[in-house]
Amino acid sequence: MNYQFTDSTNAVVLKIDEDGLARVSFLVDADGPYQDEYKAWLAEGNTPNPYVPPPEPAPLTPIEKLAAAGLSVTELKELLGIK
Repeated sequence: MNYQFTDSTNAVVLKIDEDGLARVSFLVDADGPYQDEYKAWLAEGNTPNPYVPPPEPAPLTPIEKLAAAGLSVTELKELLGIK
């Protein structure tokens, strides 16, 4: 078992099970059974894994930008008067 912070505020942790899956997240400063287990884990000298921000998304291609605007290439050509 391990824990990992969910964002840069370190206010919420994920409990990572032995199989590598996170099934529970909770507020670090709240009271409850998950927090008690977490505090005992910390008292054993353990440290949660730091938050790792997701990678930046790839930039949109021109076609994707058109689609996001609700336009097709044909519609854009019509709008601009291009044949």
